[in-house]
Amino acid sequence: MADFPKIDYQYWFNNYSWEGFSSMRGMISTMINKQYIELDITELNITENIGNKIKKYNHKQNDDLLFEIFKLIQTWGGKSAGRHTLNIVENWNDCSVYKYKTFVEKIKNNEVEESFDYLVKREKIKGLSYSFVPKHICFWSGNGNRIEGFPILDDVIANLVYNTNSARNVSYEKFIEDISNFTMELNKVLGKNQQLNMAKIEMALFAFSGFYWKTRKTGTKDFKINDIENHKDFEEAIRISSR
Repeated sequence: MADFPKIDYQYWFNNYSWEGFSSMRGMISTMINKQYIELDITELNITENIGNKIKKYNHKQNDDLLFEIFKLIQTWGGKSAGRHTLNIVENWNDCSVYKYKTFVEKIKNNEVEESFDYLVKREKIKGLSYSFVPKHICFWSGNGNRIEGFPILDDVIANLVYNTNSARNVSYEKFIEDISNFTMELNKVLGKNQQLNMAKIEMALFAFSGFYWKTRKTGTKDFKINDIENHKDFEEAIRISSR
């Protein structure tokens, strides 16, 4: 059952950081050292690069460009899938292209939940994990704009909202239904100029988690910052830690 934290979502969305995560920086370095992504990719520009390449692909499809986008989104996701990402890249073939291209086409045809089931349950790309498929859905469904895409379901969100350690324990379809309903209810009480979409709410949750649990292991009782008593939504963080 979904239990969205009682936090200031507008505040935390505004404090979401596009860069600076050591996991992302580490994966960028690995992928550059392997010559799998361009040398000028950094945590400061990777999100923009993904968006620009998706727009370019939408204008004119190209299998090499599709592969570039896949690698960048995997890199953006960080080192939690590091070895798996390298294995996928090293074993990329015509079958991988077909599966990923079909996945993308389903998203472009507004079959978002079907696209998730396609890559997770039916035509798996070996090594592409349950919690990384939504990252690809996010960028492609937003036509390159992370904020306009579908929200990401990963272990952090699963822990915060469903009190479970793994995204695999949460149905993606149920997550989309739950966060859609929560978004509508939240927007009823927010001001006209403060409306949030599903992606912004998910980003707010991630920012809240990252502030109180720098290890990204939401729910640990060991906070990782100083002077936390004076910070936003501290009592809610304590409640979550004590579950």
